[in-house]
Amino acid sequence: MNYTRPNGDNRFATLSGSVQGVPSSEMDKEWSNLKDEVNKGLPKDGSEVMTGALRHGGISKQLKGNDIAPAATVLTPGTDGNYFDVTGTNPMSTIATVAIGTVISLHFDDIITLTHSANLVLQNAVNITTVAGDELTFIEFDTGKWRLVGSAGSLLPATPLTTQGDILIRDGGGPVRLAAGTSGQVLRTKGTGVNPLWATIPCAGFTNIGANYDALIVDAKTNATVDIDAFNGVVYSTPGRIGVPTGAINLTLNISGTGADGRDVTENSGNEKASSWYYLWVIMKEDGSLASFATLAATYPSALPATYVYASLVGVIYNDSGSLFVDIYQEGTRVEYVLNEVMLNGSFAVSTWTSLSVTSFFPPNAKRIHVLGAANGRWLGISPRSDGHAGAYSNINIPTATDFGIISAAMSSIANLDIRYASSIYYYSAAADAELDALGWEY
Repeated sequence: MNYTRPNGDNRFATLSGSVQGVPSSEMDKEWSNLKDEVNKGLPKDGSEVMTGALRHGGISKQLKGNDIAPAATVLTPGTDGNYFDVTGTNPMSTIATVAIGTVISLHFDDIITLTHSANLVLQNAVNITTVAGDELTFIEFDTGKWRLVGSAGSLLPATPLTTQGDILIRDGGGPVRLAAGTSGQVLRTKGTGVNPLWATIPCAGFTNIGANYDALIVDAKTNATVDIDAFNGVVYSTPGRIGVPTGAINLTLNISGTGADGRDVTENSGNEKASSWYYLWVIMKEDGSLASFATLAATYPSALPATYVYASLVGVIYNDSGSLFVDIYQEGTRVEYVLNEVMLNGSFAVSTWTSLSVTSFFPPNAKRIHVLGAANGRWLGISPRSDGHAGAYSNINIPTATDFGIISAAMSSIANLDIRYASSIYYYSAAADAELDALGWEY
């Protein structure tokens, strides 16, 4: 007896041969009957229902049908398989009926919007916009009604993230797009049941010199370079001005260069400017890389070097008439001239309070200045005000109606004046030989 099993599309088994003692005609009849019964239970079109547990080994294969595409929002599966490529970009809101229990898998070649409905049940009742390569699996659970039971790929919501920087949030109805905020903003949550929003958090520290810096040192090493060092600090973004820690700082700025560790090339036609105050910044990239930067403007830099997004002001230095940095040493918020800067000397006896510009000796944002005055045997008064109040004077031949402190007439003495961003101080003297020196300032 010989038995040939079904192979591929050939569903029929064949039986042939004889058994000893039984006429071949009888055997042929019996084999024919058995063959018919076996093959009757294996219909190729799947119309027969198989009951009981079904066990099989090896790989289970679905047939891939020809490509299909939605037409008038209806996707019609082919009869040549259970796995289909879906082409085109026409939207779909239902799948044509096949039979209850049918499972199909779809591979999308392009962007198609699937609309949730009673006939096309999508996860969380949220529409889907596919991208090329998405895979979705559906089962027909009732006549003409299909449910999404599996997916692979992006599975984007129907309101896609259209712009780089958009994020996906869930509102009361499901996932929705939240458009990108502006530079420096942060996502502010408002508790359960309320959508988050972009918010700007102001912070004044970005131009408050030395704010949030530990052991800040600014040292003019040469006529063209300044060292900036600190154990750590905080830099700020704009316009949100969100503080970000820097870690250790060890930088050198060279005023001869431009960009990172140099001056702002967008100012003064890109040229170094003499007789000017330069504002010194620590700047940082998103990856934490640090550099120094010098600007003529005290405000937050309008054009940071490429890829730098954070900055904070750490000091100010004067570039003199010869385009040479004056020699200063700053520790924290206190700055000292390494050598005194002479503001006035010789015979300058005046009988009224006389203005003296200090714009080239103290920066505009200095809160307090340190002045040394010396008078040879006569009185000398210094004040931040034109009426002489809140200043300092000598203890010999005291001027009338004043309420300021004292500078000795016979020796040098220091006056600390709270000038609060003023551009001038006032002096009043009867000395034939006197001198006023700038020692430093505080921010």
